[in-house]
Amino acid sequence: MDEVREIRVRLKGISPLIATVIVLAFTIAVAGIVGVFLTGFTTSQTGSVGTTGTKLTQCASSALDIDWVKIYCGTGIKNANITVSYATGSRSLSNITLLAVSGGNTSRIANQTEMQVGDFYSWYLNITSSNPLLPCPVDSFRVTGLCLNETTIQAQCDKGDACYTQIYS
Repeated sequence: MDEVREIRVRLKGISPLIATVIVLAFTIAVAGIVGVFLTGFTTSQTGSVGTTGTKLTQCASSALDIDWVKIYCGTGIKNANITVSYATGSRSLSNITLLAVSGGNTSRIANQTEMQVGDFYSWYLNITSSNPLLPCPVDSFRVTGLCLNETTIQAQCDKGDACYTQIYS
């Protein structure tokens, strides 16, 4: 019986003061680990957003313009003459692509490697050879380019706009 009492005496719990200190130390350690993680995470995210923001700011003034579209529709003939200019901006544009949109179909009909500010480019196209399925007249022409290889700059000229002239022969 004395052994039982002796075991009970030895199995006393820790004092409330020591328990409080241990819980506090654990909480501070976890808070420190979370703080270090969040500091690194926010620093990397801020850097990423800053880089993207800088690129967008540099490309913000870029504007392509479809100066005019002349489309010739006749029996077996579908030709288009399109002039595009890059008058405003501070960066060159790459991967210039001319798209024709008509009847729910979009067709890439021409490419240009690069345009500098002040450049203009004129395409004379046989639409029949580019895409025989496109009806004449084409509903819309769209030109796109990439500023700093990421930000898309585009212009569009729709049938009925001042830039669009349709000629039947």
